[in-house]
Parts: sequence; C-alpha cells; structure tokens
Amino acid sequence: MEQWRRLTGIQSKKQPPLDIPGVYYASDLLKKRAANDGPEEWKKMVDRAFSQTDWSPLKKNPYLLDMKAQSLYRQLMTQGPIEREWKPLYQLFCSYFLFKKVVELCRTLGEDWNLIDRACSSTVYFFAKECEHASRELSVHATPFAFDRYLLYLKDDLSKLISRDGQLFSNICILLYMSLWTVLLKKEDWRKQELDRLQSEGLNSYGQAAALLHQLLFLDKKEEFAALFQKLGESIVDASLVWLDYFFSEPPYQKACFLLELMKEKLPAFLDSLSSPYHKRIFVADFLRLIDASWLAENKPHLFEDVLFQLFPYSYSVLNEFYFITRHYQKWTELQLLMGAELEELEQMGLKKLEKAAPECALPLYHWGISELIGRKNRASYKRAVKYLKKLRQLYKKLKREQDWERYWNGLLEKTKRLRAFREECRKGKLIDA
Repeated sequence: MEQWRRLTGIQSKKQPPLDIPGVYYASDLLKKRAANDGPEEWKKMVDRAFSQTDWSPLKKNPYLLDMKAQSLYRQLMTQGPIEREWKPLYQLFCSYFLFKKVVELCRTLGEDWNLIDRACSSTVYFFAKECEHASRELSVHATPFAFDRYLLYLKDDLSKLISRDGQLFSNICILLYMSLWTVLLKKEDWRKQELDRLQSEGLNSYGQAAALLHQLLFLDKKEEFAALFQKLGESIVDASLVWLDYFFSEPPYQKACFLLELMKEKLPAFLDSLSSPYHKRIFVADFLRLIDASWLAENKPHLFEDVLFQLFPYSYSVLNEFYFITRHYQKWTELQLLMGAELEELEQMGLKKLEKAAPECALPLYHWGISELIGRKNRASYKRAVKYLKKLRQLYKKLKREQDWERYWNGLLEKTKRLRAFREECRKGKLIDA
C-alpha cells in the first residue's frame, strides 16, 4: 500500500501505476493492441509470440501442445483490434498463422507419427475450425474495402498449404484450403485466377488436384470436374465432404446430386481404405449427416438407394427405414434376410406392421427365423420356435394358403422327427395332437 501511494503521486503517465510486470495505464495498454496495419504485421506478431513460447517440453510429451497452443491463442486474442468488424478478421488470421506454425512444429517432434497424430491432431483441428468459424462470421456481412488486402494475402498464401503430399496433417491442410475458398473467397475473378495458377503449375500433388477440382466445381465446369474426379483414387472422397456439406446447405440440390453420382462409385474402396470398423461407422454417420436424406428419398430415391448400398452394411439402419417408408416391403424382407436379424429384433423394427401391409413378405422371415431357432437345439429356442410357428400358421390362413402351410408343416415334422424335445414343445403348443 505504501508503494502504491508513492507511485500514485508521480505525475509521469509513462510509469506503471504498480511495480508489477504487465500492469499499465489503460492509455498505454491500448497502444499495445494489434493495429489494422496489414496481414504482414499480424504475422510478425504471431511469429514473435510463438518464438517466445518454450516448446521444448513437447519433445518428451507432445500431449502438452494443446494446453500451450491454446494459451498462446487466448493471449493473442486479447490483443486484437478494438473495432467490432475487425475482430473476426483478426481471429481468422491469428488462428490461420497459428495453424501453420503448429503444423510445422508437429513435423519436427520426431518420427513416431502415430504418437504425434494422436497427441496433436485435436489441436490442429481446433485451429482449422477456428479459421472456419471466423470466415463464416465474416461471410455473413459485406466485407469493407479495407479487408481486400487481407483477403488477397490469404488467397495467395493458401497455396502453400497444398504444395506437399505425404506430410503430417496434409489432409487437414487441404480441407482448410477448401473450406476458406468455399466460405470466404467467393469472388469469381479470384477463383479464375486460382484456377489459372493451378493449371499452369500442373498437378504435382494430391492437394493441388483437390484444389483444382474445387475451383472447377465452383466455376461450374462440370465436365472438366467429372473427368478429373474419375481419374483420382478413392481418397478424394474425404475432400469431397466439404463440397457435399456446402451444396446440401440449401436447395436446390442439383450440384449435390451431381457430386453424389460421382462419389458413389468410390465409396466402397474408400471404406476399405479405413483402418477399422469403428472409423468406417464414424465416416458413414458423418456422411449421412451431411446429406438431406428425406429430400433424396422423396425426389431421388434411386440415387439415395445406390449410395446407401455402397455404404452397406454401415448404412443398414437408414436403408432399413428407407425401404419401410417407401413401401418397398420385398426389398425390406431381403435386407433382413441378408443381415440375419432375429425375429425378436424384427418385431421391434416393424415385422408386425409388415404382416398387416404385406403379409406375403413376412413369410420368408418367419421361415428363416424358425429354422434358426430349431437349429440351436435347446429347450428355450424350441419354445420360441413354437410361438412363431403359430403366427406363421395364422399368416397362411390370412392369405388363404392352408395347403402351403400343410406342406411346410409336414416337411418340418419329417426333418425334426428325432428332436423329441421340439416335438414335446409342439404338443404343449397344440401344434401336434397328444
């Protein structure tokens, strides 16, 4: 308190009010905030802050990256411009420059890329998503002319993200390139300039091929896009999710359907390339979340069915619902037989509704399910088989096909004549006279 009293009596505004590092007068603090003096200065500021951070502990423990990088990001965000309209632009450039710095840092942490990927991928994704979030916020309103030099800098600098393949996090770099060109860099002249640049450089990397496809698609050069898309391998499916998300954002969905027609042929090979069933399920769930399933089922049912078949069996639940909603009961039955679903499960999934709507389609399911239960050769399964045999008999009566039931029943009795326990359960169930 005495120290504070002495300092408050000093008239110089340049001296801190307290002898504590980081405490200044408000007027001095405002001068330290980032000015709107260009992307180059912002880059220098981020580079300076990044170099002043001690990253050496990451050599031993790369899991520390998330804490240190986000702490630095929060620190930089407190130094942004005061003007409201400049804040998302500053956020975009801070997260973009940090994204690049973090990716470069990760590539120097060692040769165990699996460990680095597990430890650092969430941080890299975080900065990519921050870029996307800021760019979406900027795209909502018309950008001032003062932003043009910043966006031009970003347009030219993005090409550095896609120049090299086989590097750690190169796929995320490609997705970030495509995301910013989708959401923010929308001017047709810029797209044409980028297309000319890519075509003049040639396709020296997968990233450049994906970038060229992106520009062709958004410039509505469908024939050139389709020709190049078909030449590429199944890995292009991953990049295509950005386009799928954008073109399914609002109808009409002409480009989305055009894209699905091309993608569906590559989906099986792409699923095979994924490392585990878990990753396959995650991909299919994300893929189906991007498309407008209800619209496709109503307006493009054949295309939707083809896509679901290419994603099978991980699209089973959606395909199951699609067949029931569209009243393709025969296909629904064939799907259940293919999956080998038990009768108890089928009752929960709509077997009772099927008996009312198309009872003839329920017959194969009962035949298959009863055969499976009898084949287990235990008392509990025999009891359940008798229960479903009674339902099957009622279905045959409903369809006025009693002779078909008699032929089936006599054949079943002949096959099971040595299964005494099964016959005993049939007598208890009054399928056989005592």
